[in-house]
Amino acid sequence: MSAAADVFRERVRRVLLGQALVACAVGVAAVWAVPGAAAVLRFAAALAGGLIAMLGTWILGVTLERADDRHTVMGQVWLYGGWGVRFLLALILMFLALGVLHLPGAPLVAAFGFGQLMYAMPAGRRA
Repeated sequence: MSAAADVFRERVRRVLLGQALVACAVGVAAVWAVPGAAAVLRFAAALAGGLIAMLGTWILGVTLERADDRHTVMGQVWLYGGWGVRFLLALILMFLALGVLHLPGAPLVAAFGFGQLMYAMPAGRRA
């Protein structure tokens, strides 16, 4: 395992932790903003959005690790293939959560969107 893979693995862990915290915070905010009978459903929707974001991050970590072990062409195949899998998986899981399970859309999309913003957070970066 190379030093770059160790750095990626650590950053993926930090992004996953940030996404979990964001999903819980969005869930609590959704319940607090509009209390009522459907509060559990809004909290579940926020957790589902966070889990979708976290699954994409986990797949990214796996593909980065696999791409690091390969030659340049196969590494690119792993990276682009991982992007395609993450994109399709997010679409399918969003469809299931919104269309089949009828979870509220605002907390789900907010948790997913804020979870994706965790990639931009400077946690663990050194100047």
